[in-house]
Amino acid sequence: MTHPHEAIPTLRVVDAPAAAAWYARLGFAEDWRHQHGPGLPWFISISTPEGATLFLTEHEGDCSPRGNVFLVTQDIASAEAALKTTAQTMPWGDRELSVLDLDGNRVRVSQPAKQTRMRTLQTARCTLEPQLQVHAAEMFEVLADPAIYEFENEPPPSVQWLAERYRRLESRGPDDGSEQWLNWVVRLPGGALVGYVQATVLPTDVAFVAYELGSAHWRQGIGSSAVRAVLDELREHHGVHTFVAVLKARNFRSEALLRSLGFEPGDPQQQAQYRDEPDEMVMVRPAAFGA
Repeated sequence: MTHPHEAIPTLRVVDAPAAAAWYARLGFAEDWRHQHGPGLPWFISISTPEGATLFLTEHEGDCSPRGNVFLVTQDIASAEAALKTTAQTMPWGDRELSVLDLDGNRVRVSQPAKQTRMRTLQTARCTLEPQLQVHAAEMFEVLADPAIYEFENEPPPSVQWLAERYRRLESRGPDDGSEQWLNWVVRLPGGALVGYVQATVLPTDVAFVAYELGSAHWRQGIGSSAVRAVLDELREHHGVHTFVAVLKARNFRSEALLRSLGFEPGDPQQQAQYRDEPDEMVMVRPAAFGA
């Protein structure tokens, strides 16, 4: 059995063209309109570029007046400006506003709270699993590769140390909620773990991105595939608008990978804002690049 794949709310309105113009402030545009004859009621379909659709009907028998529609957005600030009202933070963390349209239909617009639940990500070359404490033993072997540390850092001192670190990171962020810690391990189709990709998401919706891959798996497209999947996930499901990577200026391999994904050296202000050491470089990419 094939199940329905879309549900479209229908709102009873008095003047469908006027109602369509009112919803334009929320990003809706007219798709089509139908009228059985001159002077008869209009039926208009409107939608947003993101795929939300509403039917506006003047037909009395289609539905009752004063309906209720719930719209989900990732940009509640634009809705606040368009509707000249202020969203409230709900007990469950979402930001929500509520207004009446021209015909008394209740319109609620909501921006979900930032997601901290992580998903498993699939690519053609690898699977990215949310990093857990149980990955520590296998990842210790991966991170013991001395080639990884040509430019900075050093291997973890013990499996126990790494397991405790992973246990802390499983919280996905500090107790004060000031940032999110999103870490994935990279697993090949054959089952072996070969590295990780991690992101620290700030309240400003900027994400610091880092990654490590065992040297036996360099130059095979695995790293770029894994990092690209995480960038897409951060943009689509965590509201990130800017990616930042900080690396040693001599790390030509990482620089080449980042450039292949659309990163460019940050401007002087970004270099000063995000760089901790003078031998580091900052590379930046807008989340919308290539989307």
